[in-house]
This record gives sequence, structure tokens and C-alpha cells, in this order.
Amino acid sequence: MTTIAKKTTIDQMGTVPTQARHLWMRDLAPRVGRFLLHFLEMQIPMLLGMIPWHPVVRALRASPTYAEVFQRGSALSILGHGLFMTIPMVAWMVIRRHGWRHSMEMGAAMLAPGLAIIVLCSLGADTYWPWLVTLASPAGTLGMLVYMLYRRDHFTEPAGHSAHRASYEAEPSCH
Repeated sequence: MTTIAKKTTIDQMGTVPTQARHLWMRDLAPRVGRFLLHFLEMQIPMLLGMIPWHPVVRALRASPTYAEVFQRGSALSILGHGLFMTIPMVAWMVIRRHGWRHSMEMGAAMLAPGLAIIVLCSLGADTYWPWLVTLASPAGTLGMLVYMLYRRDHFTEPAGHSAHRASYEAEPSCH
């Protein structure tokens, strides 16, 4: 009888971790899919924001008054580029009911790398790393990805955006 009891205990011990691992893997795929879909969804407003930025910056660079301050890699150019990408993305997040807090945090996460590049360039880092000024757009996207990973539960929940409706409705409106 002791042999049967030992066998049952060993089988149960081996089954529980296997079942837990199976459930974890089954839940992981949809969560990763939702995360990636949301990341790609955020790229659309960012790209749409770039459509008006290019003619604006081209006109500013053609102007004798603004050509120098908006030259490629300048602080105003990097900041303008970041704002034209971030503002539509934040607006889209608000429309999709992520709430102002998450939307503004995402916007800050996108702008922070560009501001870091501006500070590094003002300290002379671009003389050693001339490619640094070209990283503003990828750095903004990377900042967004890092924020999404930090708040991954917000971007992977199965209920989607409606799960965050309570936090959206609880936040004060800006009328």
C-alpha cells in the first residue's frame, strides 16, 4: 500500500507544475498578442503626426530667420519632431479611454529620450557621437516601449480598454 501512496504523491507533484506551466503558456500568447497589437496601434498616430511635421520643418529650414535654429539635430528640431509624434499618440490614447494619467505618462516616456539627446548634445556629446542626433525618433519609440513594458498589465489585460474605463471616468475632465 505504501508503494501506491508514494506513486500517487509523485504523480500529483509532477502534474501540478506541468498544469500551471501549461496555463501560464496558454495565457501568455494572447497577452503578448494584445501588447504587440497595442504597440503597433500606437505607431499609426505617431506616423500621422509626422505627415505635417515634414513640410513644416522644411519650410522653417528654408526660411532665413529660422533655418539655423531648426537645422537637423538642433534642439528645436528634436523637440518639434517629438511633439509632432507624441501629441497625436496621446490624443489617440485618450480617445481609446486609457485615461489622462496613462496617456500623459506615455507622452513623457516618449519625450524624455529626445530631451536626454538635447542635453547630451548641448554638453558636446555629438562631437564624439555625430549619429546621436539621428536617434530622436527611434529613442521616442523605445521610450514608449519601455513605458508599455513597465505598465504591461495595463496593455495586456483581456478586457481591453474598457477595463480601464473606471479609472478614465474617475479622473477629472479638463473642460
